[in-house]
Amino acid sequence: MALPGRPYWPEPVELSGHPLYYDFQRGQGAGWVTGGRIFGHVGHPQAVRYRRSLLVEDYLHTYGDRETWGTINSPPFLIDFDELTFRFSGTNRNYTLARLLVDGQAVLVEKGHGGELQFENVNWPVWTWRGKVAVLQFRDDDLEGGFLAADHVRSLRYEGREVLDDFESGEYGELWEETFGDRPAPLAPLARERGLAFLVGRRAATSQSRAGAQELRSRPFRIERDHMSFLAFDFGGTATRVELRVDGKVMREFKGGRSRRLQGVVWGVGGLRGREAVLAVIDNAKPADAWIGIDDIAVFDRPSVPQPESITLEQSVNKGGGG
Repeated sequence: MALPGRPYWPEPVELSGHPLYYDFQRGQGAGWVTGGRIFGHVGHPQAVRYRRSLLVEDYLHTYGDRETWGTINSPPFLIDFDELTFRFSGTNRNYTLARLLVDGQAVLVEKGHGGELQFENVNWPVWTWRGKVAVLQFRDDDLEGGFLAADHVRSLRYEGREVLDDFESGEYGELWEETFGDRPAPLAPLARERGLAFLVGRRAATSQSRAGAQELRSRPFRIERDHMSFLAFDFGGTATRVELRVDGKVMREFKGGRSRRLQGVVWGVGGLRGREAVLAVIDNAKPADAWIGIDDIAVFDRPSVPQPESITLEQSVNKGGGG
């Protein structure tokens, strides 16, 4: 699909779309752009573990000497799918990042975990931005010898996706037993204060500017899908959290990290199928500027990942997309 010129893409470009599938073996990884040529950023320069096992396959990386920060950008793609998933590791918690850029805004960010290279799965629910143009960017600002690594970039389309609530009606629906105030909060003021990345719709359920302990709690509902996803507004510490409770026990939990960003969360709940659950969003934070919010809550089944034929780096460079 060709994208006509627009502010973020002044020249017409070819868009990727579902299925995205990048494994970064030598000779694969079409269209990724770096400060130089991507050939130097695919290989196996350091040992990396995944699920406790040492990997021998190649991966995308920023290893090597340099004097400035570095970025590796995917080809622009149309979000015509529901989830973006990849493996990621960074040796610096503050200066190695993965970012999803939508129309130029960093809407989702994953930081490196520090220490030795250990791939973790990153699962971002992105159906909120369906129909928009995005880039997956890996950014390394560590000039002291650190680096990042990534692999197995995939797009997924959910099966049987059911939106439990996106709060766009402006009212709390029948799902909710206890709420953050009378109505979901408008997002325009937050976007003006913090940036357009937070404008994921017109409204969301947030505890912002509400004094004392707060809780948004659902009525019991039956789990009939294998996965649940939501966007969390992470403006509080560990005193803010999202819980999925079954028989009064917390079975799944997201803890606030005070990142002051959106956090995309995907839970596997297949082992709880057929049981009654309660979803709760808790704010016990004392600072006035510490709060939590939630939006775009959905349940779904995840299909098997398609495996299309890879395009070689040489083919990409011949098309002018190799950087």
